[in-house]
Amino acid sequence: MADGSSWVLVGNMPEDRGGHTSVVYDGKIWVIGGLNSSSATTHTILSSIDGIAWTQVSSNFPAGLSGNRHTSESYDNKMWIIGGMTDAYGTSDAAYYSTDGITWTPSTVLPVARRMHSSVIYPLSGVDRMWVIGGQGAQSVYYWTAGSGWTNLGNTLPAIRFMHSSVAFDGKIWVIGGYGAQNVYSSVDGVNWTDHGNVLPKTVYEHRTVVYDGKMWILGGNDSSTNTMLRSVYSSVDGVNWIEAGGTGYDALPEARQSHSSVIYDNRVWVIGGYYPPGSSVRDTVYATEQDIPVCWNYTARYKNSNKLFKLSGPGLFPKNLRVPSNVDELTGKMIDDGIIVSPKKYTIN
Repeated sequence: MADGSSWVLVGNMPEDRGGHTSVVYDGKIWVIGGLNSSSATTHTILSSIDGIAWTQVSSNFPAGLSGNRHTSESYDNKMWIIGGMTDAYGTSDAAYYSTDGITWTPSTVLPVARRMHSSVIYPLSGVDRMWVIGGQGAQSVYYWTAGSGWTNLGNTLPAIRFMHSSVAFDGKIWVIGGYGAQNVYSSVDGVNWTDHGNVLPKTVYEHRTVVYDGKMWILGGNDSSTNTMLRSVYSSVDGVNWIEAGGTGYDALPEARQSHSSVIYDNRVWVIGGYYPPGSSVRDTVYATEQDIPVCWNYTARYKNSNKLFKLSGPGLFPKNLRVPSNVDELTGKMIDDGIIVSPKKYTIN
């Protein structure tokens, strides 16, 4: 990803989508629910192995959920849909899980109904838990433990947070931004929170945050102080100091985005769908960070009946077909690509 400043258009979903969620599960990217370009909720669930070809897995969204303002996680070998809006535009206390994206099974209801919340997988006492944090009008924090159910920690957040994001990073849960918020919270237990102050570059909401390459990354969103959709990408190693990809004012994303989804997949950061200006138009585009080109490759092998080495090297990706002299012992050959040994099955010696 380098500095997060370079992005490419990978493909397009079968339909426009905003306010949806995405998870990585079973070797695929999944897109769950959302709103289409007519601002109508869509109950379809999509999957893709490459971001180019998409399969509509199901159009049977869990009963009673609108497919908007929910969160999704991959947890306990299942995909989860947590809370959100109901078909009647209320707030849902439902949580569903699925292993195939077709059949969704209800779990125990949430301790408190939630929408515009965040969720994250974070370990407590060495056990992964699925956390639900904040939401519209909410300061509450609770978590689900596989085999045990929900534990409600109460109103432990220092303030109400909604349309924010949460990630697990550096042994803590982080709560980043939200409507009207420029500050960042962190906690090791979900009960005691540290307020790091108004450290964010903007009062960002409906953004997405991922962890990649030893940093937290904030992708797009809307600056609530100016009601401006953002193209910016920021990263931080400590949650306090944030660096804009490409330099101040660079606007790294190809288009402004909010209410999109983001995942880490195939060692890349992805930005999928979302709203873009003007107005509240919705996109079907799928962007990902450019794949890094290796610095160089080198090949070494011994000559037959000799201890001397044959050597070749070059810039960029290793060659899939390599020509060597006939007196080189191919069985002793080793290809190194940017410091990593390449399997002999991936190239041919001529």
